[in-house]
Amino acid sequence: MQVGYRLALATWPGGDPLFAAVHVTRGSPQAVQELVERLAVPFCLVRPDAAERYGDEHDDLLSLRLGILFAAAEAGDAGALGERATAGGARVGGDASSSGRGVLELEERVRSELERVDEALGVFLHPTGGELASVAVPGAPYVASQEIFVEVRCARDRYYHPARNLSASVVAGTVNLAWTLPPDRWDRLRVMLRRIAGSSPPTTTTGTEVTLSSDLATSASDTPGTGTWTYGVFAGYDESRRWARGQARTGDGGVNAWSEVVATTVTV
Repeated sequence: MQVGYRLALATWPGGDPLFAAVHVTRGSPQAVQELVERLAVPFCLVRPDAAERYGDEHDDLLSLRLGILFAAAEAGDAGALGERATAGGARVGGDASSSGRGVLELEERVRSELERVDEALGVFLHPTGGELASVAVPGAPYVASQEIFVEVRCARDRYYHPARNLSASVVAGTVNLAWTLPPDRWDRLRVMLRRIAGSSPPTTTTGTEVTLSSDLATSASDTPGTGTWTYGVFAGYDESRRWARGQARTGDGGVNAWSEVVATTVTV
């Protein structure tokens, strides 16, 4: 899911998306000719195989193979036998657009995005090869496709990254707090800050929620009154994949899980 998320958000320097469509599918890939009739190019398919335990000594790790297939097409490319769709043609939209890009140019950006799915998320990616193909599609531009194969190692159990580096200072009765967001991943939705009297951390339902400026705020100020207060930051995760259906990633209605609390205590 994280790979599909990163590729769906990937853009060229000018801000245009890398792909017109990104889909995660478990089934066998259809012929490129059939996909061209259904999907706008350039498109990308992320195809995970069944996960297996990674070795006899690693009960906590899983290993699976990903196929990342993407395709590009260029009008009037048939006479060149797919050269433009493979290596690139005239860039009508300049460097800011996928127009005129070949699959070899797309491959460079795909591999760059894969490097951003790193150990910080508990995922290890190891490219294991690839295949390049070009086909002439009746009634459509020449189409070139490339599939990269990646070995993925990840934790067996789900883990929800907490916020980090929570700090607090008191100035004239106001508590100023700051923290670092957890890594950007496909299901990260929001953070929540709660305050409770005493020195024990709050839970997601105890104490008082402190209003934040945004779902992914990294600081806040609060005036709780005289006393000892403990603040806790929670990271909320949404596994409903609303981003993939074009819905907003805001609010807390879709939070499926909260991270462990990161807390600090102050005296006002």
